[in-house]
Amino acid sequence: MKNPLLLGLLLCALLGCKKDKDDDTVITVSCPEDLMKVIRVQYPLLSNLTANPNNPDQIAFLLDKYAPTCCKQEIVVYDINTKILNFIYEGSLVAFDWGKNGWMLFEDKDKQQVFKILPTGDSLTQITTYGYNNNPKWNWEASAFICNYSSPNYDSNKARIYAANGELVENDLFPVDYYTWHHDSLLVSFGKDINSQSATVKLSVMRYSENRLIPFRYIIFLNNPGIIRSCEWFDENNIVLTMDKGLYVINISSTNTPYINFGTRFIEETCINTGYNGVAVDHFSNKLLLERYWFEVEPSKQKRRHTQVVRMNIDGTGKEVIDIPDL
Repeated sequence: MKNPLLLGLLLCALLGCKKDKDDDTVITVSCPEDLMKVIRVQYPLLSNLTANPNNPDQIAFLLDKYAPTCCKQEIVVYDINTKILNFIYEGSLVAFDWGKNGWMLFEDKDKQQVFKILPTGDSLTQITTYGYNNNPKWNWEASAFICNYSSPNYDSNKARIYAANGELVENDLFPVDYYTWHHDSLLVSFGKDINSQSATVKLSVMRYSENRLIPFRYIIFLNNPGIIRSCEWFDENNIVLTMDKGLYVINISSTNTPYINFGTRFIEETCINTGYNGVAVDHFSNKLLLERYWFEVEPSKQKRRHTQVVRMNIDGTGKEVIDIPDL
């Protein structure tokens, strides 16, 4: 074929790629190639996106959490109106959350303990001291938090509930990898080690009552949507999930246990190379905040991962990009 332009278009069609409308120098790679396993440049990144529960104009996140350069992350507060980024604290941080009491909660990955800090960067306080505590999550009123606990010898693995001041409330709950607790008595949990090749993916809704976690709903997917990346309560009955193959909303009031693909709404299709990681809810505007990512191959053949924050209605309409400097 003598026409190089025609040849390029034919190869692009065969490979399933497309040119970015805004930048003719960038080619987006289609989903059949899993770039998660081969990507090299992933900087900068954000994770643990959360909305300020007391201010509709502010969001916060951890910056550079999965950068290959390792190992420090920064707590960043961004004001959507003023476009100002405030860098609050730097460390080896995971499982960041922002409570109604104003305190930011996180796990120090090196110390494996839970800390809290004010959004001004003041009053850094270590809350847990014994054993190893990880993946903390505030309850709805931020009067308590749940986290996973391991003994100093790693011979005990439980979930614990602490009061906001660090006082132990309950120490004998079964552990999972992830919690979200945005009701006074309901939590959602899922395991990060779910087999994405399995025919079923399970999510548990539990009621916390009298210092016990009681199974309330089991959500079972039968259409193999891939692993659950994150989930969050939208309101008292609806849970938003980001998964490998899409964005979903589940209504837990639709039926009794067991709960199989019932009341599930499919909002948007995604794939391994373009989709959503974390999800948060702005309860002032009743909109979703999502960490969107996509992979691209540049003319130099360098594969690169990009990240942005998008805001949308729960049905997927009204999507807008929140422009964050240098992201």
